[in-house]
Amino acid sequence: MPQHDLSITNADANTGITIRSQLNGALQALGTLQSGATEPTVTYAYMLWADTGNSLLKMRNSTNTDWKIIGSLNEDYLALMPKNVAQTIPVQHTFNPVSVGVPFFLGTNALGQLVTGLNSDKLDGYEATALAKIAENHTISGIYTFSTAPVLSGTAWPSFNVHRNAVNQTIVASTPTKIEFTTESWDTNSNFDNVTNFRFLPTVVGYYLLIGTARYNGPFVGSDKIMRAMIYKNGAEYKQVQRIKHGTAGDDSVTVEAIINANGSSDYYELWTYHTDSASKDILGSYIYTNFQGIRIG
Repeated sequence: MPQHDLSITNADANTGITIRSQLNGALQALGTLQSGATEPTVTYAYMLWADTGNSLLKMRNSTNTDWKIIGSLNEDYLALMPKNVAQTIPVQHTFNPVSVGVPFFLGTNALGQLVTGLNSDKLDGYEATALAKIAENHTISGIYTFSTAPVLSGTAWPSFNVHRNAVNQTIVASTPTKIEFTTESWDTNSNFDNVTNFRFLPTVVGYYLLIGTARYNGPFVGSDKIMRAMIYKNGAEYKQVQRIKHGTAGDDSVTVEAIINANGSSDYYELWTYHTDSASKDILGSYIYTNFQGIRIG
């Protein structure tokens, strides 16, 4: 394969046919990327070389001291993964999570390398802004080894939704009362106790969004009556929303929301309610009206 030092000097007898031969040699060397089994004798910064001995395309570094591998000469797209072109990526990666319940993420970094990490904000030290989504028609194949059981999304990001299955609960006037949620629509990590304590005790460390609603069965006696919904943390009031009932007719609801930080071991959360009507009142048991739900968000 032609290679050339890309320098035509007086020593090349640069006249007539001889100089044309030298120019053709230089152009052919450029056109074939200096292809050969051995590197060009004379090199320049950022020079390309088709290394036929190893079937690799290489480029000289900026200081002209070393060759950097770009890709394979025998593979489509130099064995790189272009966007929107179906490829099978062989992967073998040993993953050692910090603890059971910690999720891992797979993506590509700014260099186009396949990387994994313990959270979606940083993979192998690269910030989230440097990540790119792998195209849907790429296939990730290979072996993944876990030091503990693989973590599925339902356990890594717990969520729950509970209600009273259409059974009303009586709330004594002016008495803070825990709502006893007896039925689960779902509980992905089995963290809600709907039998004894009626509380959410998440076993995965993180931040959670909790939302609870209590709907009172009207009418109230008199006006300017208070209705409250409260989220309790570890047996103490953590967040409260209060509504004033103006007028007597009709059912009415109060909803409380909170973002909380759970330690994943002992912190627990409950939905409580309170009213100041002159007598006990029922909260409606239908899942549409009275419910408690939450999900890990970070």
